[in-house]
Amino acid sequence: MSHILIVDDNFQLTRLINLYLMREHNTSLVYNVHQAIQLINTKHFDLIVLDRILPDGDGLDLLKIIKRKRLLTPVLILSNKCHVEERVRGLREGADDYLGKPFSMEELLLKINKLLGFTKKIDQHEINVGSLTLYEKEGKIMIHDREVIFRPREFEILLFLARHQNQVISRATLIENLWDESQVPTNNTVDVYMRRIRMLLGSIGENYLRTVRGYGYMLQSI
Repeated sequence: MSHILIVDDNFQLTRLINLYLMREHNTSLVYNVHQAIQLINTKHFDLIVLDRILPDGDGLDLLKIIKRKRLLTPVLILSNKCHVEERVRGLREGADDYLGKPFSMEELLLKINKLLGFTKKIDQHEINVGSLTLYEKEGKIMIHDREVIFRPREFEILLFLARHQNQVISRATLIENLWDESQVPTNNTVDVYMRRIRMLLGSIGENYLRTVRGYGYMLQSI
């Protein structure tokens, strides 16, 4: 059974959601950012359902912590802050989906099942980009049937691009997601890593790894 963390201070709503989910999933209920941080530091969750307006802060504060920890757990935001600009802000901060309140329970369950299906794909720990295969769990990269050895940071960068294949990713986005605040690199440092990655990929790097001048990089499946 999947384990879902629900972070919302509306007791009546969380109990209602829990009643719907408990038939098929394990759930944990917390009511503020602090409690949620304590749990995600000690337990694995397959999905986090997160309110924006909490007693000790904005749910986006917790979302930033989740992304800083590089957790793969999908996050579904439920919030009264449902104007277009707020939904866009939440998705830009890293939420996987956003549902405004009030909502129908049927729509919530559909979104939850969709996100849990995405988690199952991630749990396979394998991403394919043409003849390039990345094994997340092992930190291994295969080109056709040949393993290529990457250093940890190089692997993290290529993995991030693979998760967002066919999207242009800026240097700033790579830095924000892959480096701690205490060791922020320059854009030139990122470019050095990219040159190293391109060299390791060899001839297929020319086909798959594109530089978008003045912006960033894209791993393109062809």
